[in-house]
Amino acid sequence: MSDIKFSTKSERNSARVQGIVESVRFNQMWTATNALFAKDSILTAASFPVPLTSAVKRNEVKRFEILYKFAALDSDLEKSCVETLNKLLSMECKADGIVGILRADNTPTMWEVIYRKYMRPEDRRRPMGKAIATALDKAQTANDQALETSTPRNNQPPPIVQGHDLIYAARNWAVHGMLLTSFFRGSHSKYTTFINNITLLLSAVLEGASRNFLSKL
Repeated sequence: MSDIKFSTKSERNSARVQGIVESVRFNQMWTATNALFAKDSILTAASFPVPLTSAVKRNEVKRFEILYKFAALDSDLEKSCVETLNKLLSMECKADGIVGILRADNTPTMWEVIYRKYMRPEDRRRPMGKAIATALDKAQTANDQALETSTPRNNQPPPIVQGHDLIYAARNWAVHGMLLTSFFRGSHSKYTTFINNITLLLSAVLEGASRNFLSKL
């Protein structure tokens, strides 16, 4: 990825350069991953002995989930990446115009910015939207309990969105060009941390899937 060139000095010197480079890397890896789970013959081998239903064949999220599980990621690596990503997205940030924030200080988490500001109503009914909504409900319940027991907010466990949902969400956000803008408010290192962990998870999917497919030959 060192061959990527930026046309202007301001672009070359931008603090976002590393994040942009890693976003390109992620998109290339996603293209390779999509080439695997898009083929019924490959996905059938990954799901064996469970047959592919028509409903699964039509659902890109489910197709990717099958490949993700087939890859059998190292549990320690997966746990570390997923926890880091969830903690990052559960961080509070300054954002105006977010409707539905229930905390007294009206400070949303990045999950809330993504869900309430950038997801359309129809997007919220899709699998990733439902996953975020569930996580937000759990976080609100934890927040309410913390207020009752005077527990510091930063001692609450973050809501957990699973690895395959996080990767697929990153794919959607990257395609729509929003990841490098308002989602990650504050230091640019937030986005770099996010994309590095997403890329690490996705590379583990490709490596694990390749290994397990080879074992079937």
